Amino acid sequence: ALGGAFLAAYNIVSALFILEKRTHLLAIVPVANLFGIVVAAFAAQSLVGLATILIVFRLIGMVASFCWLGYELVSIRELGGHLRTSAAFLPVDFVYFAGDELIVLGLSYALSRESLGLFGLCRQIANVGTLPVASTVQAHYPALVDSPVDETSRLSAKVQKLSWIATVGLIGASIPLGIWVYEVPTFPLLAAVMLLSLPLGGRTAVFDSGLRAA
Repeated sequence: ALGGAFLAAYNIVSALFILEKRTHLLAIVPVANLFGIVVAAFAAQSLVGLATILIVFRLIGMVASFCWLGYELVSIRELGGHLRTSAAFLPVDFVYFAGDELIVLGLSYALSRESLGLFGLCRQIANVGTLPVASTVQAHYPALVDSPVDETSRLSAKVQKLSWIATVGLIGASIPLGIWVYEVPTFPLLAAVMLLSLPLGGRTAVFDSGLRAA
């Protein structure tokens, strides 16, 4: 339920770090998310406990990231102007994220509680793979603004390589997690099916950013 808010906050803080040329701080959130998965794998005693641990580590990573930013007061009028500008992107964002969220909603009625929990674990692994891709796309956004067509082509090739590296690495990591930690032998196979969508998701993210930049 908090996945959308987490992704939105991460996109905001990523853009700000890029503008301030402090891209090394982009690692804070994915590292916290990864630690959350590891801790949840060993410490969670139930699905509620698993979700709680993941949420706590996500919040820790996000709060830690925002603590590195500077702040100042703005007028209500200026804030309203920013909100109106941002609202123009809402229809595209809705289409972009609705597919994924509607799938989860549909599966919640079709799957058992155990199967839905396993699906959630697979999504967590896949989310780890999307974070370096999102960071790379964010880091190249200024170049996309300067040259949308050429930079989109170059960035797409780079993101494809990064996506496949993340896919292969996370499939490998899911094997010990599934066998010895989660004790679900089918977990690596199920995670692999979901992780194979990362390259296509990475390409979509590049084209989405390229269209916004143009």
